[in-house]
Amino acid sequence: MGHGATATDPEHTAATRRCHRVCPQRPKRLVGCDGGLARQRRELPHRHRVGQPRLPERHELLAFVLSARMVSTMLTRGHTLPELLVGLAVGLAVMLSAVASYNVSRQSWAAFEAVDALHHNARVALRNLRIQAQMAGAAQVSTTADGQQVQRTAPHDNSQPDLQGTEGTRTDSVSLGHWHSLNPYDCQGNHAGSDALVLNNYQLNTKKELTCKDLRLSGSTYQALAEGVEDLQVRYAQAGANQTIQWKTAAQVSDMRQVLAIEVCMRWVSSQPNATRNTASLGCQGETVAADGLSRRVLRRTFTLRNHVGVLP
Repeated sequence: MGHGATATDPEHTAATRRCHRVCPQRPKRLVGCDGGLARQRRELPHRHRVGQPRLPERHELLAFVLSARMVSTMLTRGHTLPELLVGLAVGLAVMLSAVASYNVSRQSWAAFEAVDALHHNARVALRNLRIQAQMAGAAQVSTTADGQQVQRTAPHDNSQPDLQGTEGTRTDSVSLGHWHSLNPYDCQGNHAGSDALVLNNYQLNTKKELTCKDLRLSGSTYQALAEGVEDLQVRYAQAGANQTIQWKTAAQVSDMRQVLAIEVCMRWVSSQPNATRNTASLGCQGETVAADGLSRRVLRRTFTLRNHVGVLP
């Protein structure tokens, strides 16, 4: 066929027929029914105009719905019986550990409070005894007119010595006295009477309380200083004829004026039981005290009688 000859392209003819079947009433230039343009439009992945929103295809909607259902199924899936039992066991173990820790802390705090109250009462009682022991035998003196001698400003009643003691069957008692003109207050903090001597007596009552009162004050009654005292024992350091000092009971002391110091022993007990049962303990006289769940302490203090020091036979 020559250069200027006309021939019909079979592929172009087939494309033109298909275009006429699809849009027979519209011009080819409007719908682009030539073969090359039709092939390009069929090859486009999505038929939409650039810059305008595109609706999702049917297969895309189906894929989205299936994925959403899978996620929802995974989120709402329940636990198996072994998983539930393991979770309950772990939770129960944690709860039991917390309760046990709380009980231990509560018991420790209760024991601490009981011992602290015991020591507080002991400090109050021992401080009162120490003050009265330091003043025992003290007297106010004045000089004579010429200034060469000293003398007591008030008469002293020898029938009421400044130190007395009683040996009891269970507990002891002790009396410490000082001159009224030196300090007019008794062991209770009350203003003493007009007697020349203030004589404070310490003893235990049936309620396990350490009590005291001024024996020389008319109408005075015993008042509690501290509670929780099970036993009170007093020993006296008496100076002997050979310049030796011996510790004796009140019944063994021959002359209270020769006593240079006293030893006070008190066995204290808590008011509340302790959760941890204590072991048996020893008392002031070496006796064994059975464990009954109460906290106990044995405290000993030695008080020097300053106004008796140097008084040797």
